[in-house]
Amino acid sequence: VKTLPLSDRCRDWLETHVTPDRQLSDRDGPLFLNPESETGWWSETALRRVWNFACKRAGITPVGVYEGCKHSSATYLKELGADDRLLAAIMGHSDPRSVEKYAKIQGTAIRSALAKLEPK
Repeated sequence: VKTLPLSDRCRDWLETHVTPDRQLSDRDGPLFLNPESETGWWSETALRRVWNFACKRAGITPVGVYEGCKHSSATYLKELGADDRLLAAIMGHSDPRSVEKYAKIQGTAIRSALAKLEPK
């Protein structure tokens, strides 16, 4: 089991939306229950189906759940100025070099860096 940090906003959301009866039930069970499953667990197929539907509704090409979330989060944090050691700690990696695989430099970050070279 890997423990990952949460932002205050995420923690507050969970405290608001995860009901007390759910908090007190099976602590090793899923936090977000699958209403179509007897056990409440999400199968990879069920999760992919819901994720792909959400991607299509958002007008984006579906990507893998894990890859999409991890790449998006790492890229966004990198754009906000997080260094690779911090990103590695947040993502649960021991080697900061592994961040390079996930955090992509976007065009906006490149343009922002180049704008700093412009005379004022």
